[in-house]
Amino acid sequence: MRAPISLICLISFICLYNLVGCAKKSSPAVSTEISTAAPVKKNNTTEPKKESNSSMAGQFAFDAKCGHCHALKRPGDFTENQWITIMDRMAPKANLDPVEKENMMAYLKYNARAGY
Repeated sequence: MRAPISLICLISFICLYNLVGCAKKSSPAVSTEISTAAPVKKNNTTEPKKESNSSMAGQFAFDAKCGHCHALKRPGDFTENQWITIMDRMAPKANLDPVEKENMMAYLKYNARAGY
């Protein structure tokens, strides 16, 4: 007995969907450009924040690398010092290269909660 063509198509689609869904996801490439100027917070002014290229690349890396394994925290949830401690622990687990870590720290420090 031959299976109807629609059943074969459905089974093929389900198999393909499972293969693609379970495949190891690669992280998108992250720019290695680093700005020499550190991002500056302007807490006491009404000027909009201006992020550096490294901070923007850091946000991309943060979203891709950290969000790959767990729910993302908001950068404003922690202070700069807390992010330094977190990054020292998590960077090796995320296989961050030095440029990615530096960019990510620029992003996190720029958007961190004020305090110690």
